[in-house]
Amino acid sequence: MAYKADVPIKWYVKEWREGKPKPQLSRHIYTRLSPFNPEAGQYISEIYEDLVKYCSFDGLLFHDDGILSDYEDVSEQAMEFSHQVWGLPIDFEEIHQSSDMRLKWAQHKTQLLAQFTDELADRVRYYRPFTTVHFYRINIYIFNRCVTTS
Repeated sequence: MAYKADVPIKWYVKEWREGKPKPQLSRHIYTRLSPFNPEAGQYISEIYEDLVKYCSFDGLLFHDDGILSDYEDVSEQAMEFSHQVWGLPIDFEEIHQSSDMRLKWAQHKTQLLAQFTDELADRVRYYRPFTTVHFYRINIYIFNRCVTTS
């Protein structure tokens, strides 16, 4: 999720860049916190809860900051989660060697992001049950094939 704050560097989405010895901070247009980091997820959830408690608004729009490219998130926590929970290789380069493996990784990440935004929407609806929630369509492109979710 896009956010600017003084939070630990390990909370941010990391990307793999060819020729770099380790994952780098993502160069995406938005600075995003990793959905794989439980502390970052809790922080984001508390922001939404504070907004719904103390601000007036009629709805939410989850936009394109909730996206991970083919090269994101390769933080240590994300790769460990991908390996332990989804059974994928812990090594990014091994995932990227196979189009089937890349597709599985993309589908799992998309599902994780959708689940996280649903949790945020539920947290808002707990306090304001009639809040309108809209989800921007998330598109993940892999080898000219598009996997689309809403």
